[in-house]
Amino acid sequence: TSPSGDQPLQWQITAPVNATPQEFIRFAASGSDISSGQQVNAQPDSLPFTTIEKARLNFNAAITAPPSAIDRIVTIGQLFTVTASLPNTGEAGLVGEDTVRITLPPGYTITEPFVKALTPGAPATWQIKAPDDPTTILDILVEIIDRNARDENTNDFPPLTPSPARVTIPVQTEAIGLNLTLLDQRKPTTIVRGGTQSVFGLRFKNNSDTAIDIESIDLNVKDNQNNDIAPNSVFTNLTVADYDNSTSIESVSPSGANPVTVNFSPALRIPPSQVQSIEFLVSIAPQTDGNHFLLSIDSPQEDIRAIDVGSSDQVDIRDDSLGFKITNALGAGVVALTDPELEASFFNYPNPFGQNGRSTTSFNYNLQQASNVTIRIYTLLGELVKTYQFQSTDPQGTADSHSDVSWDGRNENGQAVLNGVYVAVLLTDSGKAMTKIAIAR
Repeated sequence: TSPSGDQPLQWQITAPVNATPQEFIRFAASGSDISSGQQVNAQPDSLPFTTIEKARLNFNAAITAPPSAIDRIVTIGQLFTVTASLPNTGEAGLVGEDTVRITLPPGYTITEPFVKALTPGAPATWQIKAPDDPTTILDILVEIIDRNARDENTNDFPPLTPSPARVTIPVQTEAIGLNLTLLDQRKPTTIVRGGTQSVFGLRFKNNSDTAIDIESIDLNVKDNQNNDIAPNSVFTNLTVADYDNSTSIESVSPSGANPVTVNFSPALRIPPSQVQSIEFLVSIAPQTDGNHFLLSIDSPQEDIRAIDVGSSDQVDIRDDSLGFKITNALGAGVVALTDPELEASFFNYPNPFGQNGRSTTSFNYNLQQASNVTIRIYTLLGELVKTYQFQSTDPQGTADSHSDVSWDGRNENGQAVLNGVYVAVLLTDSGKAMTKIAIAR
């Protein structure tokens, strides 16, 4: 009740605990005419309002650019960006701004202020230069040092996570490197003499912010005992092709001495944060001295010459999954050579089998045209041990060199057969072939 007509009235109201949609406070007023005593009603009014969540702040800081540095491994001299942000997960707005500071480990430098303003709508960023030499893992510290932003409704400092508002970013500087993955999914176990086949591939990933040129790759040709053999005694040509579309990149005719050097002209350039996959295809000579060979990059750090375009320094070759420098040889293993004629192409490898990790043996054969295929395994007394049958429409019946049928030394009942010598007979639409198998467990 108002004692006079011009005195304002006030109510103090507590908002609900939870957020609400729009509500209304409604006002109605009435009084009496002093002269006549007649009741007078004022025009009703209302005040709309909404209850919202208080402001709540989360403090974050991370390396955000370039993409190659997001894993917190940077290269020497690299420029990278650290961003501090203060998202508001509540609904109430803020008045004022907080102050954030970055502290760098030794060797890391910036040319801008270490202390900056920070609000939910305006992140703070710093561009940092990595040292010119490799480092161990060191910490970049980003922290809020002064709080001024307040909830616009309560005028209180909003809750802040984490508390204290401090984030540590581990960072390591490495020499510029080229990440490498061996691609052996297409690796054959046999290649027909006179044929051309992909042996293995390499996937290069450039995680630095500078382009890298691959100038050359050295490969060595060896026998199945890992002894060097003359490259031109095995194949007449080696081609480097794009792994994804088979486009030829470089080709070389091997000499009689290792290594086989592939010089890329122009250099095979891999831009920053890009991937390039290649494969090595060999054209086998019609006549070869041996029955097996392997193609190997013996020392990736020396045999793959990759150059940082910016500094002209040779870069490290690293394992893409582990990040370590690759010290072991790269290759897809031994490949068997076979003749195109059915009888000459039919053999099994390894032979003998059954021990030292050789639990199975694979049958190799070459079909010059699609055919139904039957392989039967007998004892020396002619007793049938195991039968494999495939149609010409099956993968094992296509016109190609095959090594996709293997035997684990068990009969049709799943029982392991005795050690000894067995005979395998291959039957096709165009003829048959035989080979002997030795089991030694």
